Amino acid sequence: MTKDCSCCLNPLAPMWYTSCFPPCGNGGSCDAAGTCKCSSGWVGVSCEVPDCGAPPVVPHAVYSPIKGGEQLQLYCDQNYKAVYKSDSFTSSFLSTVSTNFSTSVQAITLTCNGGKFIPTDTELKLKIDFKCEPVCSQLCLHGGRCKTPTSCDCPALWMGAYCHLSSQDECLEDINEYVAVKGTITKDWKNDKLVWLECETGFKIREEVFKAPIYCAGGFWVFEKVQKLSDLGGIPPCLPDCKGGCNGICYGNNACIEMSKICDNIVVINGKSTRRWVVKTRSSNYQTGRTRSLVYCDPGKVLEYPYPPKPDYLRCSDGLWAVISMEMDTAPVVPHGKSLTCVSECERKCSPNGRCENEATKTCKCKLGFEGNTCSQRSCIGAMPTVTNSFSNAKVTSEGLKEYDIQCFPGYEMKKGLSTATGVCQNRVWMMKHALEGIFPVPEQCYPVCDVPCQNNGTCTAPGHCSCPGHYFGFVCQFQACEEEPVSPPHGAYTGR
Repeated sequence: MTKDCSCCLNPLAPMWYTSCFPPCGNGGSCDAAGTCKCSSGWVGVSCEVPDCGAPPVVPHAVYSPIKGGEQLQLYCDQNYKAVYKSDSFTSSFLSTVSTNFSTSVQAITLTCNGGKFIPTDTELKLKIDFKCEPVCSQLCLHGGRCKTPTSCDCPALWMGAYCHLSSQDECLEDINEYVAVKGTITKDWKNDKLVWLECETGFKIREEVFKAPIYCAGGFWVFEKVQKLSDLGGIPPCLPDCKGGCNGICYGNNACIEMSKICDNIVVINGKSTRRWVVKTRSSNYQTGRTRSLVYCDPGKVLEYPYPPKPDYLRCSDGLWAVISMEMDTAPVVPHGKSLTCVSECERKCSPNGRCENEATKTCKCKLGFEGNTCSQRSCIGAMPTVTNSFSNAKVTSEGLKEYDIQCFPGYEMKKGLSTATGVCQNRVWMMKHALEGIFPVPEQCYPVCDVPCQNNGTCTAPGHCSCPGHYFGFVCQFQACEEEPVSPPHGAYTGR
């Protein structure tokens, strides 16, 4: 006999029987967990609500479903603000939501009604005109307008992320200090402050972009008018381009390593590698493991930069060797077809911005534009500016960086109460550093100090000496001279004292 269970759709049904309550409607079916699986066009607990489909698309906006998906709250993502027409129609849809980046964010509530969202896509764009505009983390200068949270759209003659670099400033950097990877640098024949990065065939800057401008502004070379090359760490490398797509890793001109490719044997110069197959076990059931290699450098050698000097092992991942070290958070990957090289500790210490000059003392010879014991610090542009009326004493720090102790002449000071400071290189620009005053620009001179302030617009031109204007005189210009000689009295004369 076959049991008829059509009457068992209630919460008191036996435990062995799975049912949905209320019953699934509009062609929905009840699954083993007691949840309705709705047919196309319907949503809700029992498939009773018409499906409104995808909501309107607003760039940089986020949707948060409420009431089981019957309503959506539309608000702007972090670092963006909501902009809309404020009227009675708009106000009826406005709400405030709490997000993970703010406790009070303006939102528009969309309600699914009759198979469409209210307000509709047209109403949202035309009547409400809801948009998400970027909020820049720093103020755009010189009339610039915020373009993205980290960059501004600058007016003519100004560049940089926040329009702070003038294209009229003298170019202080040499573009030849920088190296283009998989690309070439060509000068613009019309503008001596513009060069072009052109990628080699089969390489790109980003999708469908193969050529980009580099301008000189504020004395620095600026990539695509936004970021200084010195801040980027150099010219951005051209990336490999696989036109037909790549189900794996693209490493050259339409050269792709498929995900399933097994790693080739790794070659170690000044060392050796031993390959082994690692088999993992779980509950006595063998599982397929991954290929690993152990790297051994010759005595006195370590792996070259940027790999860990003494890695624990190499792991095959998607056809490429990843160099693993428990002391590093990242695992740099060896490019396809490349070998590993073991070098001396001095050579590694000086890489990549210099070379080992003396193995015994482990001293480095830095490339142009770099300094320090490990050539890791960018050099300042030009020499330390001369501060008039001061003594200057050059020194080298324990990190191998140049600094200058500046001492004003007796009776002179850089600023109120400050007569000594240290000249240091900060972001390739010479600045002054003081324990109490912090970092401040290098002054042109130390200024004379007059303990008693000059009066009547007098100027302190030497320690304790005021230069007085016009008809003023005295130690601090406190006296005013008579403009005319007094009239002689009858039968007498004046005698000046």
